[in-house]
Amino acid sequence: MQLDNLIQAGTVVEADANRALVKVNVLGAVSDWLPILMQANSFKKHWVGLRVGMQVLVLANRYVLGSIYNKDCAEPSGASDTTDIQDYDDGTLISYDSKAHHLDVHLVAGATLSVQSTGGINFKGDVTLDGALDVSGITTVQGKAVARVGDHVSVSSGSSAGSWPIAEGSR
Repeated sequence: MQLDNLIQAGTVVEADANRALVKVNVLGAVSDWLPILMQANSFKKHWVGLRVGMQVLVLANRYVLGSIYNKDCAEPSGASDTTDIQDYDDGTLISYDSKAHHLDVHLVAGATLSVQSTGGINFKGDVTLDGALDVSGITTVQGKAVARVGDHVSVSSGSSAGSWPIAEGSR
């Protein structure tokens, strides 16, 4: 194999995400199914799928090294030597700037975010919430329980004195 054929650019013409394989058109010739090189080992796998039409690099006509930036797929806005950016085609953006020590997660309208941990989730620092908050289970503030729907609160004086249940919609 000549060195000038060691690495070639081509365009993905078929993709099989279930097997992490693609067929690539290199200079008019379509390859057999080629494996896509990924970050993968026994403790972590990072999948970045390739789509038909993406430009890729092919190593030794055997492996696809990954996609490359081109006129139809430019680098994301804000790219720098200190910023890691994941820019999705629906407009969702995740970026971390290691110089500014800042992580940004921007989800498109209607998108959801789910965090699950049976071991608990801890926040340290100030938290600002702009929107509704729905809490189930026992809620405590500095070790003291906070009332829930169905709990009773005691009013010690005035025309509302007595024990009253907290009803849904109470404010």
